[in-house]
Amino acid sequence: MIPTVSIAMLTVGIIYQIAFMLELRRSREQLRRDGLVHGESQFPVSLTLIVAVMLLPAGFAGREREAEVTDRSTGRVVAGCALLLLIARSLMPLEPPDNDANPWKLIAAVPTELRSEPVLNGYSMGGPLILSGIRPYIDGRGDMYGDELVVNYAHIIHGDRAAFEAAVQRWNIRWAMVPNSSRPFIGLLDRSPGWRRIANDKVGAIYVRN
Repeated sequence: MIPTVSIAMLTVGIIYQIAFMLELRRSREQLRRDGLVHGESQFPVSLTLIVAVMLLPAGFAGREREAEVTDRSTGRVVAGCALLLLIARSLMPLEPPDNDANPWKLIAAVPTELRSEPVLNGYSMGGPLILSGIRPYIDGRGDMYGDELVVNYAHIIHGDRAAFEAAVQRWNIRWAMVPNSSRPFIGLLDRSPGWRRIANDKVGAIYVRN
């Protein structure tokens, strides 16, 4: 029989997970409105939340039945959850999605000699760059970089040439990795003397400074 405290903990966890997901979506939408992230990628399905919701009815049922019946019911629920998890996993692509929040193909195209050089990257690409051992110009933890850098970055991605050239000189930027959704920024790079595109795909483009 599932103790009352376990049911309470499961309920609190579900409420906390839902609140966290709603806040994450609200924050992402605000960043999208501010032009700092374009929000084209989809949030992954929370299998933990799905399983927790499915287990909750079994918990309440377990309190009202005898121990033997409860054991059989719980076993069926667990088996059903395991089957659903297997089905859900089989429907998920084995290859990770390739988008501006996970540009793994574009990162793979970065030449070895550039990986240790200062980069000017798309906001949503910062995290994947870190995971690939590349220090980004900015990433999703915007508060860590300070208001000045974040505000200047917003000017850059909107095509402000003066802000772009100032950042290049100040930080000695050698290359850039930009999502295709940042059209003003890509247009700025295409028109900038001394910059050339060396790679591009459906997600974004890589530029290098001569």
